[in-house]
Amino acid sequence: LERMLDDRFPFPVEVINASVGGWSPFQYAQYYDHYGIAFDHQIVLVGFFVGNDSYSQTTSVHEDRTAIAGRRVSQQAALSPLASARVFLHENSHLARYLENRRTPRDFNRTRDHCEDFSKAFLQVQRRRFSNHLRKERQRDSPANSVRQIERIQNRAEEKSIPVLVALLPDENQVNRSLQRRLVTPRGLANYDFEMPQKELVARFDPLGIHTTDLLPRFQEDNRCLYMNDTHWNADGHRLAAEILFEQLAPWVAERCPTDPTPMLP
Repeated sequence: LERMLDDRFPFPVEVINASVGGWSPFQYAQYYDHYGIAFDHQIVLVGFFVGNDSYSQTTSVHEDRTAIAGRRVSQQAALSPLASARVFLHENSHLARYLENRRTPRDFNRTRDHCEDFSKAFLQVQRRRFSNHLRKERQRDSPANSVRQIERIQNRAEEKSIPVLVALLPDENQVNRSLQRRLVTPRGLANYDFEMPQKELVARFDPLGIHTTDLLPRFQEDNRCLYMNDTHWNADGHRLAAEILFEQLAPWVAERCPTDPTPMLP
């Protein structure tokens, strides 16, 4: 995305990647409130992954999970004597780290030979997220809290008249028909709307004046394999996302940045 914007404009454009794996919308808002607002920036782009972010109910740091030896656990579990012992051994024993790594599942291969090459671990993750797209009443809590967290970012950015764009990032179970067939019977697929939860999110963001761009239609139209076996995009997926975001952001950059080639702060 940065290269595309740099090629388009006669002045340098910097894209600051502030993403952290495993964060929720609450943490996005916390980070921006405490640190992100300090950047000399003209635009805020929020990458909102519908697979994890849509129904997150976290509203406090005390509710969020932490990590023990590289594995995410609840904060209550992290306080147990066993967890303390594992941390001590992990930090002080080569043998303990070796044994810990031996326990890690080996079938979670990231790369694929083809789009139907799913690992057991990957299918297990996607099976849990499939209910995001049910046509009937939500099996999870509504997205109200996640929308509220993005509104916090919007309100903070408005203090400096900075626009916010929320990019709705699709889950592979919305895009890959082979994956859909592996997880649900043909008759069962009728119960799902694979344009959810984007529809619900846009309906909530629009009244708040929060701009959104939905990547799902372009991803559904693309016949390439765009994802790896760890639920993230491969190189083609990243490139397609960058192209979509470039089309959306280029007019904003042109409007907010000078037209002369004099170097400017990012």
